[in-house]
Amino acid sequence: VELLVRHTFVVLENVGEGEAYWRALEASFHDFFVHGAADEKQACQGEVYFNETGTPMWYSGFEALEGNDNVRETFRIHAALVPETGADTGAGDGPPLRWPSEQFRLRWRALHLFCQRIADLALSITLDSLAATVVGFTSGDACRAEGTDHSVGYAWHYPNEEGGASTVPEDIAGEAGINVKEHVDQSLFVIEPCPRVGGLEVFDLHTREWIQVESVLRHGEEWVLFGGRCLEKATGGTVPACLHRVRAANARRFCFISEQKYGEFYE
Repeated sequence: VELLVRHTFVVLENVGEGEAYWRALEASFHDFFVHGAADEKQACQGEVYFNETGTPMWYSGFEALEGNDNVRETFRIHAALVPETGADTGAGDGPPLRWPSEQFRLRWRALHLFCQRIADLALSITLDSLAATVVGFTSGDACRAEGTDHSVGYAWHYPNEEGGASTVPEDIAGEAGINVKEHVDQSLFVIEPCPRVGGLEVFDLHTREWIQVESVLRHGEEWVLFGGRCLEKATGGTVPACLHRVRAANARRFCFISEQKYGEFYE
């Protein structure tokens, strides 16, 4: 907790089986995003995701983001769509989700559940150490049972023009070479296993410098964990939200982000 307060992020080491879960899903991302036909990828789109405030945000599953030179593709799943079987329940605004393959689904589920356990433990330790309480919240398991788990898993593919470093065009702030501009998330905790290709940069509140995550972490073996705006609010500002951005690279980049959101924290 002291490191989160000081730097706004921490490095997770010795993640055990989490490394194998990430490497397996990373391989599935490559097969799907690079080798999947356009119509096959588009078929993997399901119901609309409503966020913690009830706002419709995006279609679950695959989406190619338009504009900004098409700098990325995504596959997004909210927690309710990580079922025991291959098809989802169809309980939502839209068609049931079609997964790229059963192997893809199983690999996603394994990493999702592993990240979920880490984030729940981090949240418990943080709230307990700061004696912070949130009305109505007891545990992540209780939120899932009550249907108030709005957590999301994101897979991102940054083609970077297959090595040509496609970027968001330079804007009035002079941010050239950036695929995703600096921002903070509206979540509790965010977890990202270290990808093969660099891109993620976090702002160290203590040194007042940007840290290029993949240049200091080991691929798969080390992960980064940081808090969002909701955690900052829950801790009375003690744990600041982590400012971060994504810089363009000279190779394709695949990453996975687990974003923790429980409804009780947004009421």
